[in-house]
Amino acid sequence: MLFICFLNWTDQGAKAVKGVAARHEALKGEIAGLGGRLIGGYVTRGQYDGVLVAEMPDGDAMTKLTVAITSRGNVRTRRCGHTYRKSSQSSRPRCLEDVSLPDKVWIKPMRKLAR
Repeated sequence: MLFICFLNWTDQGAKAVKGVAARHEALKGEIAGLGGRLIGGYVTRGQYDGVLVAEMPDGDAMTKLTVAITSRGNVRTRRCGHTYRKSSQSSRPRCLEDVSLPDKVWIKPMRKLAR
């Protein structure tokens, strides 16, 4: 499942912004350990400070990841949810049964955190 998570820096995270590239690299391993794959982490302007896009095996794995991320005190998750793909019609909510969705959902990055 593809998940998109909107994040905001805490005061602690804003003070430790120089270490964000190292934390981003460590996050890749943590996500892999939960059976997932990091698609991208992006710094944004506006209501949210960052966006995390990850492919995770299920909602439980994503919950474990968000709890781990927020417990460190650098970010708060604001909104986190999974996207729906045409191939997963059976997992879509009933209210979306007649809605045509794109094959993939893309967020145009403003600036990548790390490569």
